[in-house]
Amino acid sequence: MPSEIASKWTDEELNGESVSKKDLVSFLQESGNNEFLLTHKLNGKLANVAKTAKRPALVAAYHALFATKQFRSSDEESAADLKAKKPEESNADNQADNKQQQQQDLTPKYTKKVTKKGSGERCPSKGDRV
Repeated sequence: MPSEIASKWTDEELNGESVSKKDLVSFLQESGNNEFLLTHKLNGKLANVAKTAKRPALVAAYHALFATKQFRSSDEESAADLKAKKPEESNADNQADNKQQQQQDLTPKYTKKVTKKGSGERCPSKGDRV
């Protein structure tokens, strides 16, 4: 499959306004493998990536995809699927950490200590100027 993918757009089309950022990001997310997407910060929701990424960075990532040939293989899982699996695996670890943290939260970090108690003689009475 890596040899089948050909460049969709020319340099003039990429640098011009004929290709939208959303089209470019969707092509990169469909074609690039997970490692490529992570290194170029293109993993995530299509709308969010298209909104935050700059056009020159996307064009550079497009050229880097064909230069390094880091295309997605047919059996590779998407980045969203990998993120969904990670919380399930680390869920048992989180439960143990949560129990320890709850025990630490119950013990107070700071205690209030009063060094002197007032006698009440110095309180202003009615009519005094303060």
